[in-house]
Amino acid sequence: MPDPQNPGQLRWLRTAVKPFYTGQQSGLLWTVQDISAEQQQRERLQACSAASAYLPPS
Repeated sequence: MPDPQNPGQLRWLRTAVKPFYTGQQSGLLWTVQDISAEQQQRERLQACSAASAYLPPS
């Protein structure tokens, strides 16, 4: 999803839907979590792993 505060950047979102039940009601609880920082860290780790694959063995 494009980030409206930072044009050109993407915002990564994780969604979850869980049922809830009470004595008188039931329904669905929908949550959205911003995981942009987690995604950036994952991309950095993948880049490091890819770069180390080209290093000669010691």
